[in-house]
Amino acid sequence: MMRRILISAVALLVVAGVAAALSLISPMRRPAPAAVDLPRAAKLTCSLPGDVVVEGEGTPTVTPVAGGDSVDAAPGTAVAASTPVNVRADGDIAAGVVVAGTPRLFAPCASPTTTGVLLIDDPATAELLLTNADAAEASVDLRLIGPDGELSPVGSRGIAIAPGVTRPVALSILAPEGPVAVVYSTSHGRVAAVARNVEGRAARVVTPTDLREEHLIAGVPAGASSVKLLVTNPTENRVNVTTTAMGPGGSYEPASTTGLTLAPMTSQIVDVTADLSGEASTLRVVGDGELGASVITQVGTGAPTTLTDSASVTDLMGAAPSGATLQLTNPGTAAATVQTSEPGGEARTPVTIPAGATLAVESTARLRVTSETPLVGAMVVAGDEGAVVVPLAPAAGTPASPGTTVLDPELR
Repeated sequence: MMRRILISAVALLVVAGVAAALSLISPMRRPAPAAVDLPRAAKLTCSLPGDVVVEGEGTPTVTPVAGGDSVDAAPGTAVAASTPVNVRADGDIAAGVVVAGTPRLFAPCASPTTTGVLLIDDPATAELLLTNADAAEASVDLRLIGPDGELSPVGSRGIAIAPGVTRPVALSILAPEGPVAVVYSTSHGRVAAVARNVEGRAARVVTPTDLREEHLIAGVPAGASSVKLLVTNPTENRVNVTTTAMGPGGSYEPASTTGLTLAPMTSQIVDVTADLSGEASTLRVVGDGELGASVITQVGTGAPTTLTDSASVTDLMGAAPSGATLQLTNPGTAAATVQTSEPGGEARTPVTIPAGATLAVESTARLRVTSETPLVGAMVVAGDEGAVVVPLAPAAGTPASPGTTVLDPELR
């Protein structure tokens, strides 16, 4: 009996010793996965005719949406386009159209999307342009959010758009009065959307924005005679809105926006002209829920200009008509040292922008801006006929958000 007990005890000790020894063995480390740089390609759609200006690396191509021959667009040069076009490149680019007419306008080109929102103060004079730049048919639904709630006009659902076609939609028929937010979404396919004034009215263009909790809107020019904030809440919950203006002297809350709240399914317009005192500014609009926001600004007696979200990154680029002034805003909490240069040229003397402030400096027609702190900015040409505002875009090679993917239906 005693012998069996001793054998069992020894066996248990042996098993425990083996287990302890095995626990001290380090597992073989798997080799680190090799980093793979995926190819980056850009496709932007320009819905309006005019002179297409492209900035970035490489040699982008400009091709009519409806089909036709491609034209190379070297950075810093303009390509005349009489119809909507696609701009493609093997890398990041920024592109826009200098629209002919009075006054001269700049309309940023954008990637086709499945959803977005356009904020319009006067729908009676505007029409919506929906461009299908892909090879498959798209179907678009429109939601219109007015000052008193959601509108349900006939003909706003299931708008079919064939490949390569731009379809106009008269907003004066769908919305009798403004302000109004046009929220578009596709049941299949994707589109590029833009709003413009109808023929016979002063040239004007409105580009889309996203629904999000925070908006940074740069490019309010110095000396603006009118600045209005247009906000919309397309959700079923009330949204409280906090607005911060960032000017040359720092950041502050405009008195006109104090206590601003949006009832469900409503749009509002707030005049902040007196609060900004004619200073070059950027507005930060934050809600406790998703909302859409844009700024409508006017210089002198010129046509109003609608500004939407600006990219906040450490490396920016842009191209604008001659005579532009660069407006840079530091939305962070620490001072930013900023380096500006013309692509391929020598860097200028660095400048410092205090936290929450906007600085206006001399600009060139083509520009690259770098900083260790994320910035927003725009190139502004202001005159008697109004203002041309070109928002700065992320420079070529700026890292994208990890895990963010965009499906391109043209991939096979």
